[in-house]
Amino acid sequence: MNRQAECKRIWERINDILELMVLDEKIRGDLHLDPINWGGVSCSEVAYVQTHEGEEYYQATIDEASPSCERLPAYFSREIETDLNLIVICEW
Repeated sequence: MNRQAECKRIWERINDILELMVLDEKIRGDLHLDPINWGGVSCSEVAYVQTHEGEEYYQATIDEASPSCERLPAYFSREIETDLNLIVICEW
């Protein structure tokens, strides 16, 4: 799978899971403890990153969640299977 297709797959998977979490509070588990606007939360972007040191990873941006969120990024980094590491950042 090429990098663009993998980014799209990750983006779709994150948004599918977020949609389920919005609809069913039970699925959220302890994520309700993070400052998240459940009415508008979504993954806005997934990018393939290659640093000048040769490190490669995917970076997903989740909107309508505080940058201070710890559980939500950890959840997706753990649950989404990729060929590289997945780093998740949150922003309002």
